[in-house]
Amino acid sequence: MGSPSDRPFASGDEVAVNANGFLRIPDGERNAWLVLINFANNHDFLPNVPLPGVAYHYAPSEDFSLVAGVPLVALRWKPAEKWTLEASYFIPRNIHAVLNYRPVETVRLFAGFDWTNQRFFRHDRLDDDDRLFYFEKRVEAGVQWDIDERVSLEAAGGWAFDRFWFEGEDYEDRGDNRVGISDGPVVRFQVRIAL
Repeated sequence: MGSPSDRPFASGDEVAVNANGFLRIPDGERNAWLVLINFANNHDFLPNVPLPGVAYHYAPSEDFSLVAGVPLVALRWKPAEKWTLEASYFIPRNIHAVLNYRPVETVRLFAGFDWTNQRFFRHDRLDDDDRLFYFEKRVEAGVQWDIDERVSLEAAGGWAFDRFWFEGEDYEDRGDNRVGISDGPVVRFQVRIAL
């Protein structure tokens, strides 16, 4: 649960609920069938509709893992000792792909692509079904340094494009109340601390 809003938790209309469930049915020593269910009142499509799913997890070795099904596909492949490719797709508009290189155990160099979106409940909206959406595509490269097992620093830069805001019920309303944002460079610095 959360409240992505300009007035968090001001009322029940600003609360986002996301619940997941899955059943893993083994198929041999390393593989498995997955039965999934997801409910969210803040999806970018079909909010408040439970989304079922089924997928197959194929993992022939520690260096390769593939989850293929509906509504998602995810891949993790380690073609060489210091290289890892990770990619995922969740319907209909969520893509993540990153290539990682670890010259030493504590340093990770990476380059990737993301197509993401965020949704917010504006407190004073006239229609309770409307949400404020933000969509963005981004390519970036950077470095992560694991200072110790609980603290890491990350710095990245890249290019963000196809960015826009709109207010409506779902992605089909993207032409309504739309505000486009110019393509441009992005810089990101991040500190992670695990307690």
